[in-house]
Parts: sequence; C-alpha cells; structure tokens
Amino acid sequence: MKLSFILLLFCSYSLFAESVKKGDFTITDAGVNEAQVEEFSGYTIKKLELTPKDGKVTYKNDGKEVSWRVHVPSSYNPSKPAGVLVYINSGNGGGLPGKWKDLMGKHNLIWIGADNAGNDYYTYWRMVMAREGLRRLKETYEINDERVYVSGMSGGGRVSSLIAMRDPEVFKGAIYLCGCNTPKKDAKKMKIAKDNYYVLLTGSKDFNLPGTKSVYNYYQSNKIKNSKLVVVEGLGHSTPEKKEMDEALEYLNTPIIEKGKEAMAKAEEAEKRKRYEEAMEFYKKAAAFNVEEAISKGEAIQKEIDESYATARKAQEERDFVLALNTYDAIYKKFGKNIGAEAYKTMAELKKDKKVVLEIRAMIYYNKIAKAIEAGKSGDAVTTALKKVIESAPGSKAAELAEKDLKELGQ
Repeated sequence: MKLSFILLLFCSYSLFAESVKKGDFTITDAGVNEAQVEEFSGYTIKKLELTPKDGKVTYKNDGKEVSWRVHVPSSYNPSKPAGVLVYINSGNGGGLPGKWKDLMGKHNLIWIGADNAGNDYYTYWRMVMAREGLRRLKETYEINDERVYVSGMSGGGRVSSLIAMRDPEVFKGAIYLCGCNTPKKDAKKMKIAKDNYYVLLTGSKDFNLPGTKSVYNYYQSNKIKNSKLVVVEGLGHSTPEKKEMDEALEYLNTPIIEKGKEAMAKAEEAEKRKRYEEAMEFYKKAAAFNVEEAISKGEAIQKEIDESYATARKAQEERDFVLALNTYDAIYKKFGKNIGAEAYKTMAELKKDKKVVLEIRAMIYYNKIAKAIEAGKSGDAVTTALKKVIESAPGSKAAELAEKDLKELGQ
C-alpha cells in the first residue's frame, strides 16, 4: 500500500506537522542544481552566464552560496495545505516585514524570499530564485497549488509582474507593490491569466503611480478582469501597511470560497457513490480551501480505514487468516487500489504461503464444525472432526479453538 497516500491525509498529518520547521529561518545552499531548476521551472541557468553590464551582477553557478528567508506560521498543519507567497524584493534581503507577519497565519501562507536577488541582479536570475525557492518548499511542506502567489516591491514588483505572466499556470495570484511592467503579449499565457487574480497596489505619492495605472489599463483591455488597482492615499514609494496588504491577500483568495464548495460537493458525491479514494482527494482539496467540515469528514473515512487495517493485522498476528483475508479483501474492494494496495499485497503473500493456506483450510473446516456445535450437535462425529483440525494444522488458530471445544465437550 502506498502508505504516504494514507499517512499524509487527515489523521496522521498532526505527527508530520510536528516534524517540520516553523517560524523564521533561512534555507541555504552552495548553489543551485541546474538540472533540477530546468526540470521544475523550465529556466536555463546557462542564460545567466553573461558579461556584467549596466552595473548588474551576473551569476555563473560557480559555488556561490544561495539563500532564501522563510516564514512558516505556527498554525501550519499539512491537513490544510498552505498557500505560498513568493516575494521578490528590490533589495538583497528576502525577509518578511514584521508588520505583515500576522497575515501569514491569518491567510495560511508560507513566505519565501530570496537573498541576493534584488535590483542589482539580472531579472532572469531573480525569477530563477523565485521558482527555485518554491520548489524547495514543496520538498517539505504540503502546498495548495491553487494558492501560490507572487509579490514584490518596486523593482521586485516589476519582476513579480513579469514572472506572474510568464508562469500564470504556477502563480494563481500576484500583488505588485509600487512597481509593475506591461507583459509581452502571449495569447496562450493571457488565456490562463484570465482565471487568476491580481492586485496592483501603489500610493498617491508614488512616482510609479502612472506606470501602475498604465499596466492596470492594459490588463483590463486584455480581459484580465480579475485585476484590482489600489491607490493608497498619502503612500509614497514604500511598502504598504498591514491593512492594505491584508485586503490585497483577501482579494487573491476570492476564488477559494467557490472552489471549496465545488470540491466539497464532489467529495460528498463520491462518498455517496462509495468511491472513497476519490472522496478523500476532494475532501483534502476542500480542506485546503478552508472548508472546515471537509477535515472532519475526511477524518471519519480515515478512521474507518485505520480500524479496518488494525483488525486485519491483529487477525493476521493471531493467525486467524480467514478473518485477516476477508478483512483485507473488504478494504481493497471498498477503498480502492491505492488505499487498498497494502491489503492486496498482503493477500497475495498469504495465499503463496503453503502453511498459511493449510491453516486457512483448517479454519474454514473448523468454522463449519463450530456452526454444528452451535446448532446443538455433539457426539463422536464432532469430536473426530475437531481432532482432525488439530492434526491437520497443529499450532494454528483453528487448532487452538478446536482444543478449547474438545475440553468443553469433556474430551
């Protein structure tokens, strides 16, 4: 059985949650793996092997240390996969501003921002670091792919607007802070972007206000209607306060309610039709979209699965192979091939064991005798049959029960 499929769902998530790092920390490495970067994001590191120009910093992946600042809320629980806010700063630090820290827990988001990827670096490298940071988070944390967002300030806002439109299938929302660029027109990318949500946030005193308005008008004219222009009165070229960032994140979360309802309806329909594997997947999705009921319903199915496996394993340990096989078979038939993979494998192994097969036959024979005894039959025929069970499978569960019956019959 693919235990990860079961154990990473509902009930056992709490154990996993305790084992992962939370709070503020830094991910550090001696460089990036070019093959991993290209496989995950399609970005080619060789494009970065450029001669520095215009004062920009180049990168040759020659062992230079790379790092990302991460914040994982203390409330993180893999039973409710978190969203991610990938941040691209204008400076060379990727840390989370203190005034926004509470928002990560409120919106169930993990923050990640690359160090040494500010305005002094090539745009392409900054996008590589954004995607590479996301890849590394996914190695450890349960991430809701429908809530992967990108944001950035000033020049970082410009880069976030470029990567948001380059990879709209990855970043389902974005917040551009005091800076954004008009994207290259790509019909295929634009079509995907129309389902995403974008906040273009600037200030009435920000010198990038005209440019931000221009990008917003471009979005609207290209039917990217899920875009919102926010001009904060009195704000200059600086990061917004908690209130404005909170409202921006709320806007990105707009699709969650409907998607949660949809996933919940599909989960309940699948459970009604006894398609439990499918139900578990949709309950997990609904939970990721903040449908609290989905967790309890998923846990109820998980409890039944755990109890069924416990019954089967106990019967197997006690050498009651008939009960064990029947229970494993019921698990496989009811819960499907993934959840029932261990059950299927165990049944196959038991059926190949000649001693087990002998004990199964003895138990089947004993069960018939037990029914006869229960019906009031006794005498030499019953005694002989019980002795036959003991002789055919000594030491088995069936033999143990037969010996007990013989004692009760005075033999």
